[in-house]
Amino acid sequence: MKTISVPASYESNRNDTFWLILLGCFAFGGTKGRFIAGLGVFDFLILYLFVRSLRRLTLHQITLYLFGVAVYGVLVAAMNKFLIHHTYKDFFIAELRFYLYVPMIYQIVHTLEFKPSKLNLYLTVLILVYLVVYLFFMDYGSFLFEVFNEKRAKTAYDFLGRIKGPPMIMLSMLYFITLNYKPKIYNTLLYLLLITVVYIKTGERTVLFVNLLPVFWLIYEKRSIWMLAALPVAASFIPLYVNTIQLKRFQNILHPLRDPAIRYRIENYRILLFEKMPAHPHTFLTGFGIGSDYDAHVFKYFNHSYFLDNTYLMLLYKLGLPMALFYIVLVYSRVGHLPLKYQLYLILFITIPALPMYHWLLQPAYLISYFIAIKFLTREVRTRLYPS
Repeated sequence: MKTISVPASYESNRNDTFWLILLGCFAFGGTKGRFIAGLGVFDFLILYLFVRSLRRLTLHQITLYLFGVAVYGVLVAAMNKFLIHHTYKDFFIAELRFYLYVPMIYQIVHTLEFKPSKLNLYLTVLILVYLVVYLFFMDYGSFLFEVFNEKRAKTAYDFLGRIKGPPMIMLSMLYFITLNYKPKIYNTLLYLLLITVVYIKTGERTVLFVNLLPVFWLIYEKRSIWMLAALPVAASFIPLYVNTIQLKRFQNILHPLRDPAIRYRIENYRILLFEKMPAHPHTFLTGFGIGSDYDAHVFKYFNHSYFLDNTYLMLLYKLGLPMALFYIVLVYSRVGHLPLKYQLYLILFITIPALPMYHWLLQPAYLISYFIAIKFLTREVRTRLYPS
C-alpha cells in the first residue's frame, strides 16, 4: 500500500494553529489595511512566521521553486526594460511583494504545526466577529468602511449598492476542515447566516460561490438532506435587502454575455492575447516580467494597472507560457497525494477565483487556506490508513 508522507512537524507538540488562522484572516489582498510605509498587519505577521519557520535553517524544495519563479520574473522585467523599453513605474515593488508572499506562505504552512483540536471554537468566535463587523461596523463613513473601500467607496456605494469588507476566505476553508473533523450544527447555521449577510453587503458573486463550496460538500459527503432546504431559505433573504442592480448582477450569471463585468473582462483578454503580446512575440515565451504595465482602451474606459482579472492570463503575461505552466502545475500538484474527492474540492476552491480575478497573487488568503487544507487532509488520510 502506498504511504502518504507528512511533515515532521506533525510529530511535535507545537501548535501554531492560532497564528496560521490569524495570517489568513489578515490577508486582505491588494493595498487594503496598509498603514506603515505601505505595510500592514499581514506583512508583519508573514515576516514573523517566516522567520519562525526557519528554525531548522532549511527551505523546502517547493519554497525554493516558488522563489525561483519570482527571481525569473525580476530578470525578465529587467530584460524587457532594456530590449523593448517596457514601463514598470510604481508597479514593480507592489507586484514583487505578492510573488514573494507565495513561497513564504508555503514555507510557513509546511513547517508550522496546524492542529484542529480547538478549530470549532476558533470558527465560532470568528463567525460571530465577522457578523458583528458586517452588521454594525461597515456603514458608509466608518473607519472600517474606509479601510476596505478606499477612494472608490462613495462611487461603489452610491451606484453599485455594494461595498467591500474583510474577506472570509479563511473562514470558508476552516468550516470545510471542521466538516472533515468534528462538524457542529451551530457552526453550520452561523456560517449560512454569515455568507448571506456578506453577499447582501458586498454583492461579490465569485466569493459567494467559493463560500458555498463547503455547504455543497456537506450535502454531498454527509447526505444532509435538510441542507437542501436551508439553501433556498437563506437565498430567499437576499432579494429582500439587495437592490435591483445587485439582483440583476446575480441573474446575469445565467446570461453571462449580458453582464457588463464579464464583457469587460472578455474584451480585456482579447486585447492582451491578440494585441499586446503579439506586438512583442517573444513575450509568449518569456513574459513581460513582474511589475509590467498593462494599459488598454476597453470600450470607453482606459485601463492602466499591472494586472487584469484572470490569474492564468496574468501568469502568461508576466512569466511567459513555459514558466506560467510550471507555476500552475506546481500549485495544483500539491493535492496529488490526496483522495480524488479532496483533490476536486481544493482544485475548485482555487480555480473559481482564479478565472475572473488575479487572486492567486493579489489575495494570499486563497493559497494560505489551500495549503493549510492540504496539510490537514494529508494528516487525516494518513491517520485513517494507519490508525495508532
